[in-house]
Amino acid sequence: MRGTEPRNPPADRNAIFAPSRRRLAAFAVLIVTITGLSACSANAGSSGGEKFEKFLADEPDVVDVRTAGTNNLPFYGSVGGSVTVTDDASEKRVGELADLIAGYINKHDSTFLSWSPVRLEIGDFALSVDGVPAHNDEMLSLYSQLKATDGVVGATIDDRTLVDASSAAELVGVYDAAAALLGDTHRADTPLTATARGFVVSGGETGIRPDAAIDAFTAAAATFDLVGAALNPHAFGLKLQRQTDVAAATAFIAALPYAASLGPITVTSGLVTQTGEGDFTQVNGIVDRIGAVTGLLEVESTPTQLTLTVDSVTAAQRVDALIGDAVDAATLESLRYQFEGDDPEFVVIGTDYAVRQSSLATAALLLTDDFVESIVLNPSGGWVVVANTAGLVEFAPSVKRAFAAGSGITVQTVDREFQLEFTAVTPLIVVPPYFDDETTDPLTEAAFIAAWNAAP
Repeated sequence: MRGTEPRNPPADRNAIFAPSRRRLAAFAVLIVTITGLSACSANAGSSGGEKFEKFLADEPDVVDVRTAGTNNLPFYGSVGGSVTVTDDASEKRVGELADLIAGYINKHDSTFLSWSPVRLEIGDFALSVDGVPAHNDEMLSLYSQLKATDGVVGATIDDRTLVDASSAAELVGVYDAAAALLGDTHRADTPLTATARGFVVSGGETGIRPDAAIDAFTAAAATFDLVGAALNPHAFGLKLQRQTDVAAATAFIAALPYAASLGPITVTSGLVTQTGEGDFTQVNGIVDRIGAVTGLLEVESTPTQLTLTVDSVTAAQRVDALIGDAVDAATLESLRYQFEGDDPEFVVIGTDYAVRQSSLATAALLLTDDFVESIVLNPSGGWVVVANTAGLVEFAPSVKRAFAAGSGITVQTVDREFQLEFTAVTPLIVVPPYFDDETTDPLTEAAFIAAWNAAP
């Protein structure tokens, strides 16, 4: 009968409740995920490191545990560290600790926390422990063999191997012995370096023996007194005991039949320390011209900069006369003289010969006065630090005589109670301070200015 049938046909119950079931299932997954994450620290890296430190805190023979954790994202991180054990720990005990650390890494390495190898330090030896048992067994065997090798006094074994030799005479033998031992391991083609107090031989990134460099070093060592050497497949360097031998040693190496295969050749003396990479030909030419000068204590160089440490302004003037106004010095980025230490501090900077000569003359005049604590001079002027305000008026004429007209000068007391920046003219022109709080006593300032203006 019309009007008696249901308005809509009955719906399937599963169809009715399916959306609700899906929402409940998704909610359950969310709860499980949150529960899982709640079991992990929000700072996974640092928390993982703290737990590792506690794990080894009471372990016999362990004297120090240090970790470094990175908290990449909430609940995700990475950790690595070092474990120092007693110097006299037996090889058996070192093996036990390596196994213990490897087991811990394997157990706790997860999606949330990744582990870097842990450095295990035993005296002058250091081993890189990871979670791969075969790697660790191989490394422990290499550690044992290196310890038993004549001339080896220490080593670091990880993705690069660094071996310390007892002396320069043992350097090449130690390098070759270590290379032979590495040849039987998965580290055969990894970088190997041997060192001995200033002497370094390296096979580069591929571990290739630098035959030519070693042969040249052996020949030079039989002829000259060496204090350092840097030997690798791509460059050759020697450091001689005497500066006067540099020219002869340079010629000696250049005359070797295989000299061209050595790459860039650098020969310096014990006075010289080189840093940076590049062509040192320009600065080496200047250093060779200087030779051995009384009072020259140290030379530090990069391919474009030269710093000379002297024991007096007189020594700096002697050195500068030898450097002269040659183009090689004038085109440097920086040429600097300084005292060793800072009592008093002395710095003169400039690549222009005339400017350096003027600055050195200024320094020579001012540093005869014990009132001066520090002097820094550059092409635009200078900064002079003095002991106190009491002697400023008496000191003003000395400053005027020492500096060329037009120089920019700052005079300051050690306690910074007085600071005056001015241009060396008469009458004296004061440069306004950069900051409002850079004020000084107006009476002291006025007395200094008056003394300057009155001086001849």
